Amino acid sequence: MRAKSKAQDFAQAVKDATQVLRFEHWLRFYYLKDKDGKLVYEIPEEMQTRVREQHPNLQGLVDVLHNEETDQERSTTTVCAFVAARLDGQAHPEGVMAAVFDSPAFKIEMYLFSLWNQSHEGLLDQEERDFSEWERLFAEWRQSEQVKAYEAKLVLSPGQKGSGATQ
Repeated sequence: MRAKSKAQDFAQAVKDATQVLRFEHWLRFYYLKDKDGKLVYEIPEEMQTRVREQHPNLQGLVDVLHNEETDQERSTTTVCAFVAARLDGQAHPEGVMAAVFDSPAFKIEMYLFSLWNQSHEGLLDQEERDFSEWERLFAEWRQSEQVKAYEAKLVLSPGQKGSGATQ
């Protein structure tokens, strides 16, 4: 059996980090509520159970955020701390997450997720969808020829340093 290459390991680290950020965005999309002028995560027990069953690797983030007040700074700090605790030095070699966050591959993936989220907001808002459904819908969109072509242009754009986008 062939060992993973460094590029494959890095690609997996990008995939893992972007999943955490997509998950936190999903939590904000459906469960961030205004309570007396403060933003608080209110995640129903049924959804917590579903996350525990379907995405045990992300349950810790639910545990940290549920019933907690947040703002942009706290959200960023919490997600970064979660990635550092669960991925950096655990699932991936220590220090790799800093490289991931600075990589063109990560930036492109998050940019594409943002485009998908903006263009599908109406659909996502029609009914509450669990995170697995978000992941499925996003993956299908990412596989479209139009998105693949756009991604290829992004990878080759002058600011991305060509193939460096895939590390």
